[in-house]
Amino acid sequence: MKKGKGFNVGDKVFAKVKGYPAWPARVVAVHGKRYQVQFYGTGETGTIKIEDLFYYLKHKDQFSKSLRRKDYNEAIEEIENAIKEDGTDGSSENQNESIDINESLNQSVPNSSLNESSDLKKSIKRKRPSSDDNQSSVKKISKKQISSNDNHLEESNSSLTSEELISQVRGPDDVNSGSDDDSKAAKNVTDKSSQNNDQIELSKENQKSEKNHDKTEKVTGEKTSPKKDKSKYKIVSDEHLKALIAYAEHVRKDPEKYKEKPPEVRSRARNEIVVAKQQSGQYICIKYNRDAPPVFKSEYEHAEYDENEAKTIISLKELVEVGSCNPEDDPKLFETNLTLAEEEIQESIELQILERKTQKLNFLKREQELVELDTKIKACLGLDEAEPKQALVFLDKILALDVDPLMLIKHPHVVDMVKRLRKYVGNTKEWNLSESNLISFQTDARTIREKATKIFFKFIKLLGLVQTDDKAFFDELAQKVEDFKAKTGHLKESEVFALCVQPDSRQAFLDRLDDEEEMKLINSKLDSKQEKLFSEKKNADQSDEQTLSNSKDVASSNLDSTSLINF
Repeated sequence: MKKGKGFNVGDKVFAKVKGYPAWPARVVAVHGKRYQVQFYGTGETGTIKIEDLFYYLKHKDQFSKSLRRKDYNEAIEEIENAIKEDGTDGSSENQNESIDINESLNQSVPNSSLNESSDLKKSIKRKRPSSDDNQSSVKKISKKQISSNDNHLEESNSSLTSEELISQVRGPDDVNSGSDDDSKAAKNVTDKSSQNNDQIELSKENQKSEKNHDKTEKVTGEKTSPKKDKSKYKIVSDEHLKALIAYAEHVRKDPEKYKEKPPEVRSRARNEIVVAKQQSGQYICIKYNRDAPPVFKSEYEHAEYDENEAKTIISLKELVEVGSCNPEDDPKLFETNLTLAEEEIQESIELQILERKTQKLNFLKREQELVELDTKIKACLGLDEAEPKQALVFLDKILALDVDPLMLIKHPHVVDMVKRLRKYVGNTKEWNLSESNLISFQTDARTIREKATKIFFKFIKLLGLVQTDDKAFFDELAQKVEDFKAKTGHLKESEVFALCVQPDSRQAFLDRLDDEEEMKLINSKLDSKQEKLFSEKKNADQSDEQTLSNSKDVASSNLDSTSLINF
């Protein structure tokens, strides 16, 4: 952690977020003692406390890990390339060490970066599509069609022209591609040619590999593009998009609160898609969250941004479904090489629901374990007798347990128990222990006090409280508990126990909507099952009636035959 004045915008750091490894990030804004960062590799943004930020170069050996996660490896490569360009990570200790920095980073950056630089040169030489081609493909969507499909949205969004709608989804970089980019590319080539030959000359081996790459690219380019791995994509449901719109409406009801509130951290996958069904019956995938969002000063701004993105995607999806937008005319907005069946889409959405339920269940299990350990420790250290060694086992489990701050606010008695154990000496005067047993107990009691102190400081850090003394700490904790009770006063006791996030957070709002949608889905499946059972029962009854009728006819026929014989 940097001491003194803190970090500056542009500093390259490791940012620690609960549940994730220390992640490479860049400081993009300062909010008092908190810093808004943008994470490399994912493009997500978050607000981080100063004590959870560490300069990259100084702590690289400490935090850099060999993870198999692709986005983490990309993050490491991105931050090291950024540091090489700037010559420093922003730390005053590294301002005059740019040569050493470049040398150290060259050792850790994969050789693929050289290939990427050669690919960059080739991409400059390739001719890009003209702006006229892009404009013609965009204008195929008429303004009238967009306004007719957006009646359910706000007037500001429904009045968008087709070009504005596409440009919102496509992003500024894609819209401006064309003749302007050709002139920029030519300028870049001219600038590069004026540089020192030693800096841009490739080795013979790299030149050979580049030629081989060109040949391979040419051959593969003539063939049909390969199908993409479906498992790497996350389907964003219509319900989630509508929930983002509903959340923005909720935020606008209390603008003062949310304009003062720092933006909450959002989970943001790299390959999110929205599925639209074409008139042919085939499903097409619209790219969602293609570009990293801008930096936001408040939760209010972020909520409005999410709402606009959701509305734009919904409008585009409707145009695709009515046949007013052809994905082949603008492939940058679509995953054209990804085809999904209806069963796969439903399975993916249900799997996401299952994962969310699993996460909540794991949270509640950890919370239950924390409460049970609290009870067991108290039972081990009673006034009549004590089992200090067993209590130490339970304290170790608390120390290793992944505790969430919300658990401590829901169960403040756990914090109080740990506070008391910091002064634990037992009831030795009443126990009449032998000298050897007394010495053993006193040793265990001292260890209990030490472990309790470790746990106590762990809780302080989790809760983000300033610990001047015990009284000040517990006054702050008591205030948090009172605020929590005020926010949950309208909830049932079972609903409070089931909470896994702060009750007034964005995630809590989305969770409530998700729960409602899940109940609708369950009820729909139950209704469908009941209808099926009713239909089967009705068919069975009709079959029984037909069988009975046939039996009567046979019996009547037999009776007539018998009568004739007797006659």
